[in-house]
Amino acid sequence: MTATVESKIRTLASPTFVPDAILREVASPRGIIDLLAVSFDTAALESRRSAGVGAVTLPMRVRALDALRVDREIRLTTLALKLGTTPEALIRSTLGPLAEMGLVNLRDRHASRSEIWRPLASHITAVELKLSKWRSALQQADNAAMCANRAWVVLDRQRGQAAVSAADTFRAFGVGLALVDSAGAMRVVVRPRRRLTTRWFRAYVAEVAWANATDPSESQAN
Repeated sequence: MTATVESKIRTLASPTFVPDAILREVASPRGIIDLLAVSFDTAALESRRSAGVGAVTLPMRVRALDALRVDREIRLTTLALKLGTTPEALIRSTLGPLAEMGLVNLRDRHASRSEIWRPLASHITAVELKLSKWRSALQQADNAAMCANRAWVVLDRQRGQAAVSAADTFRAFGVGLALVDSAGAMRVVVRPRRRLTTRWFRAYVAEVAWANATDPSESQAN
């Protein structure tokens, strides 16, 4: 089923979407996404590669980068409060290593972000796959929608008919619903709507996707 949906990913994303990577079981802040298709921001990737800095895959580091600005410094006490930690712990585990990578500037208990780092994804489509358990799939897709342009549930066509009767529930959540049969034919029941995302969730998933899609010879920042 997974391979079939992979081959139909442009039906779920958009006819003009050409993904840079299609990945299985990608970690997000709210669980594992069964199938993820992503296109990367070319300029953001080039900036990172030129600096020799790979994917940042520790959640707190991505949260810190997302919270910092390029054009203005922020007090470490303010940043630590926002991230639920202390300035000392933040410097030790997060800002110090990021400064060594060149992604963060530290000065007199203040921090700012360098121009090297910016969010990597230009488009993310997330898909949750189940044979028939549409309620749990919908919950997982709802979580995935916090980091994706579009979130889908795809079920087995023969075993997922109960979900069709709940189409209005999918519409209320803004999650798409599609059915696929054993021959590989896909029926779209509900198309998703775009929802507000959590910025650092989206940034984190893009970093993980790049890490998974990157040639092992490229550096990984962690």
